[in-house]
Amino acid sequence: MESDSEDEGLALQVERKEEEKRNHHYVLSPEGTFMMYWLFMLTLAVLYNLWTCIAREAFQEIQLQHIALWTSLDVICDVIYLTDIVVQFRTGYLEQGLLVYDSKKLSKNYYSSSDFRMDVACLAPLDFLQFAIGWHPILRFPHAFSRYTGL
Repeated sequence: MESDSEDEGLALQVERKEEEKRNHHYVLSPEGTFMMYWLFMLTLAVLYNLWTCIAREAFQEIQLQHIALWTSLDVICDVIYLTDIVVQFRTGYLEQGLLVYDSKKLSKNYYSSSDFRMDVACLAPLDFLQFAIGWHPILRFPHAFSRYTGL
């Protein structure tokens, strides 16, 4: 009888460890290679919004001659920003020196941070104002004020 309960206990422990391994697979390390590449891509999106919005507003010829190109690049950058929010919900953080893998803790940590509020604010859909006031790329400028710019 005792060996049956011990076997069940061991089976539960093995099952928990396997579940933990599966959960660890979906958590990104903040110092990992993927994060390095991801932050590089995010930096490119921030720089795009920082520089091209000013240039396109100052030199209307650039804007008007290539509207499809600029619109496509704007949408790509917005998708990168949206994807970053998803990535941040799955990025681990250190708690007492250990990387946290619990999904609920990860979500709560990011959701309650100022980073989340800044990420959402940067995605304000000011582009839609262009339908009312005309084409003004400078309305995309707040996208450049990401938490990665340090502003």
